[in-house]
Amino acid sequence: VQVLVWCKERFRVTNRDNDTVIQGMAPDDGNDRDDEMQMIPHLVRMEKVVMTERLQAGFRNNATEWRITDIDDLADGNLIL
Repeated sequence: VQVLVWCKERFRVTNRDNDTVIQGMAPDDGNDRDDEMQMIPHLVRMEKVVMTERLQAGFRNNATEWRITDIDDLADGNLIL
């Protein structure tokens, strides 16, 4: 399953030595202003394992919980959560 999740995000790169903003938006002053936020899409891939059990009258599928296998193609499909 692939799900597109939209997140409100604020981007910035900060110099650790003096806390100055090198790139992006300045730190929040306590007012979450919508003009500083951007809606960013993230692609989340999930899968679940289904174990099939053979019965006399047919089959029964036992599914596990959903697991996140990738976010924004960063994990190359390797299980991350």
